[in-house]
Amino acid sequence: MSYIKEQMKKLPHGSFGSVRGRATVKISYDPFDPSVTTYNYRRYYIDSPKGRFYSPLIKEYLRYAAELKRLEAEWNIIYKIPPRNISYPLKKRRHTIFDGDFFEKAESNMNSRLIENPVPYKGMKMRSKNEMIGVQILEKFGLEYKVEPKVGDGFDVLFPDIIFNIPEQCRCAGIEIDGAIDKERYSYKATNRRKGYLSMDLMPGKDVIFLDIASPNDFYGELFETMVKLAIEAGLDDIIFPGDQ
Repeated sequence: MSYIKEQMKKLPHGSFGSVRGRATVKISYDPFDPSVTTYNYRRYYIDSPKGRFYSPLIKEYLRYAAELKRLEAEWNIIYKIPPRNISYPLKKRRHTIFDGDFFEKAESNMNSRLIENPVPYKGMKMRSKNEMIGVQILEKFGLEYKVEPKVGDGFDVLFPDIIFNIPEQCRCAGIEIDGAIDKERYSYKATNRRKGYLSMDLMPGKDVIFLDIASPNDFYGELFETMVKLAIEAGLDDIIFPGDQ
């Protein structure tokens, strides 16, 4: 809820309506124009230049407002005390290279290694069917992701199969889906790659998920879902919440 409130501060506030049969957008708050207030609002026709500019922003604001209302109602049913107000940027006990800024700057498909049998999916080239299933599960959770971004520089470079964003915690997490782990050569390669993540101070299960699959024809969907949920929950341990010592 605190994250949603923080995002709403960055957006203009308003609503949609109509004047003489023409659709309009009303602006009652603009973070970049302090003169706009509830009593000194702006109204634009949606098909005007400013209307086209503000309309998607107001849609985003209303989406956040509806989600906040839903969460507050759910909270009030479960708890008798109000939720803590968590301020951003977050204060953390531990920081990693997998922060929110890294995710924003990361680009997909940075690994130049040849994809022998690419699996096309939504304009991307996946290395395997299992990686495609992985991103589909992330989509089910509503998580934003990128595939094979570059991590590190020089000789210490890794290309995780997937990274997914956890914006509420100002961080992201990586995923390595290691198929055919029963083959000795592949198993050695996967183990050696994991050492690279550890050398970057990235924690297994929290910063990076390693899903070991015995055969490339299998995918442990329920286990993968659990691992994603646990990685998200594990990140809460790093946050210094109000009242913590």
